[in-house]
Amino acid sequence: MRRYKPLTAPKGKADIAAQLRWLAEHTEDVATSLDYYAGFAHWAAKGKELAGAAQIMREWAHEIATEASK
Repeated sequence: MRRYKPLTAPKGKADIAAQLRWLAEHTEDVATSLDYYAGFAHWAAKGKELAGAAQIMREWAHEIATEASK
């Protein structure tokens, strides 16, 4: 598993947006695995919740990137 330095301060809005996109991508990957491989309704539901959280992260990233480009 790849490790990243925790809590390194972002340099600006564009960096925060990039980090949110990265987090959304990896969150969605875990969500897909839970939904597909878990085999139990409880964990599939958790996968759907994570997928929803990933979508929110993408929306935030878009909003922040839009602000940064002004």
